[in-house]
Amino acid sequence: MSTPIILLPIDGSPSALRAAQFCADVAKAFKASVVLLNVQPLIEDWQTHGLGHDAALAHLNDRAKLALKEAGRPLSEAGLSYATVVEFGDAAEVIAQVAADRQCSHIVMGTRGQSGMKGLLMGSVGTKVLHLATMPVTFVH
Repeated sequence: MSTPIILLPIDGSPSALRAAQFCADVAKAFKASVVLLNVQPLIEDWQTHGLGHDAALAHLNDRAKLALKEAGRPLSEAGLSYATVVEFGDAAEVIAQVAADRQCSHIVMGTRGQSGMKGLLMGSVGTKVLHLATMPVTFVH
């Protein structure tokens, strides 16, 4: 039997950090490995007109590294090793794709808990992940 792999998408929000703590507990209990993922938006050429594209990309990479570092603390404190991945694109699509590509057995992610009309009209990364992912998804609020 292979080692279970948990994908932990991180956006730097408080709920994502709570998800990291939950994931650390689950991964330790099930002797799972963890992949920390941060998804940044694509930088379109029309947004920068070619000027400052590298600086914008560097800024997004710095934001990603900070979010991943914070989320890695509870994993490190639990004695777990983990991989970090930074991707660019639509968050839900990238999360589902990385989970499939890395043969993850589970996704654990924070949710900002939007409800009512705002959540309905704007959609939700979590809802989209539920529709796209082929493995169980656990949300931590």
